[in-house]
Amino acid sequence: MRYVRHRLPMLFALIPIAAGTLWLAYWPPKIHRAFIAVDGKYVVTATQLEVDPDRWEVRRLDLKSGETERMSRMVGSMPFGYSPDDRWVTATVDERGVTSFSILHLDDFSEEPIGDADRWKLVPQILDEQRLVGFDRDGNLLVVNRSTGTEQHFSLPPSNAFRLTFHVPTPDRIVTFERPQGGGADKMRLISLTEPVAQIAEWNSAFSGDSDDEWYILNPDADRLQRLSLESGSVVEEYSLAPLFEKVPGAEVGTILPQRKLIGLYDPIEKRCLLYNLNTHEIVDCLLPDVAGVVVSKDESFLVLGQDPVGKLKGVSIFDLDTLKTRWLHLPTQELATWELSRDQSQLITVFYDGSVTVLDIADGEVVRTYRSRALVLPIFGCMLGGFIAWWVLWVRAGNRLESSPLIDAIFLNGLIAAAFIVRVNLSGSMRDPSRMAYQTAQSLFASWLVLLTCWAVFGKTRWSLRILAPLFGIAGTFIFVLLNFRGDHLGVWQLVIGAFVVATLCTLWFGLLRRWGYSLMCSDRRAICSARDRRHLPLRDLFFITAAVAALLAVVRLVSPHTFAAREAAELALIAITVSLNGVAATWAALSRRHWIVRLVLLSLVVLAAGTVLPAVFPDHRHWYHWRFIAKYHAFIALFTVATALIFRSHGWRFRRVPQGGCHDAINLL
Repeated sequence: MRYVRHRLPMLFALIPIAAGTLWLAYWPPKIHRAFIAVDGKYVVTATQLEVDPDRWEVRRLDLKSGETERMSRMVGSMPFGYSPDDRWVTATVDERGVTSFSILHLDDFSEEPIGDADRWKLVPQILDEQRLVGFDRDGNLLVVNRSTGTEQHFSLPPSNAFRLTFHVPTPDRIVTFERPQGGGADKMRLISLTEPVAQIAEWNSAFSGDSDDEWYILNPDADRLQRLSLESGSVVEEYSLAPLFEKVPGAEVGTILPQRKLIGLYDPIEKRCLLYNLNTHEIVDCLLPDVAGVVVSKDESFLVLGQDPVGKLKGVSIFDLDTLKTRWLHLPTQELATWELSRDQSQLITVFYDGSVTVLDIADGEVVRTYRSRALVLPIFGCMLGGFIAWWVLWVRAGNRLESSPLIDAIFLNGLIAAAFIVRVNLSGSMRDPSRMAYQTAQSLFASWLVLLTCWAVFGKTRWSLRILAPLFGIAGTFIFVLLNFRGDHLGVWQLVIGAFVVATLCTLWFGLLRRWGYSLMCSDRRAICSARDRRHLPLRDLFFITAAVAALLAVVRLVSPHTFAAREAAELALIAITVSLNGVAATWAALSRRHWIVRLVLLSLVVLAAGTVLPAVFPDHRHWYHWRFIAKYHAFIALFTVATALIFRSHGWRFRRVPQGGCHDAINLL
């Protein structure tokens, strides 16, 4: 009570900081996936948030006013069948599965129920203003007219294949696609929706593309490109691909440009996207590398290419089909979520993972306008962080004046940070994405605890059988929490458990070397007390505690299915454990050493940078600025949390000191 009673005003000062933190926790975080629809007035985004990966947030951005309106509820599925009159099909999903469908009108966010969901096997798509198309529970084609209530059926052969429908420009025609689950050729059918519904043509193909009233397919042998008529389903024209495969063995055919008689293809050997002329058999190889996604303009005057150098969508470019040169390349500082052409083909709309939208001019790539719906997050987060750091410092200084235990302050302040992470993860987090910033920072916090618990186990005064309990219970408690939150990711939990044991073992080795060289932890404002001789016998109470800790650890390991690490995974885990332990020991020494703070800061910074460089230096696929920054940031957080906790003890007079051999050692006695 005395610990809290004398600092009640400071606890009240924490209320606005906690309120701001909760507000940020509820604020929509980074999106997973986005679908955008663009017309002359709106940019509509449907984003799969980390709040709940099974639900989607729909926002509509007014391009003239810049105002963003959010749909009042989260929809239960990704949007299906966007139509030019601004409609989407959404689904309501609960623990029983899909229970209802509705049409979402984007002009006012009104919803129009479709009807009975039991007759549909999958979410239906919008065929035109009145009709919906999809598959019924038996896998047959079903077309429903919402105005008249009439239904059209077409029976398909029984199959366990995955089926979907393609819209085609020709009225009253639709193409069904079928991919067998056990393997085999993809099958397509051209269906006429006039009465009676009938199949016009059928073909096997691994590729298709439409243009006006024509459809392009690869023949079953994949050596000819065939142009079909969507009216009759007959072959109108054929193009031999033998010259292509002679020049580019194993080429993968992609986008078709029928007006220019070009096809896009991917070279799996050179890992480049190319253009191939069907008439002249020439290959255009001046496309930028690392292409991820291609969109052709309606007049086939340019291509929009996504740039994906390191597994992340980093930029977009415009490739001019008249000059066969790149018109411009846009590489923003942050990663793109998706992009789309405006309906008039004059602008490119890009959406980022923070929810911001940028409008680019197709002609020159200049930024026409930028919309940031979450622009307040960064400054408010900065204010909250600065306020908490100031509050932390004042709390520790008050503890010095009241002569309270540094251990109580360390537990209380670290507990607040851990509670904030738990709130952040559970209120607006996804357990399916452990690479999120919140999880990385929390992992750094737990790693700092493990380092300091190991430090106490080495330098503590109490007998070893009690000191070893701290890291054991720390590992057990941490990974019980991790296992509960990451159910199903057994390999990830197993790696964390093994990594924690290795880090604790290595930290024990490094701290043991410091103790061997004569270092000890001493308090400057207390009389040095000679360290008592360790008790070599093992009392029954200690045996009970150790057995309980080991049993808890074994329970964690037992719930995780054992995995055998590959050589690459084992090498990465070993390097991470070594760098984390060295970084933690260096941070502890820097926080509690008697040397000048500039020297300590420089040495610790060098250790952090070196630790962040090890993996990119050893493994080629990590040798990119993104990976180096990611790893160095992780080590910087470990050093930060370790130093912050150790500074609490420093403020109470604790220091690393080297005592002559045979002298007195004062150890931390906190039990």
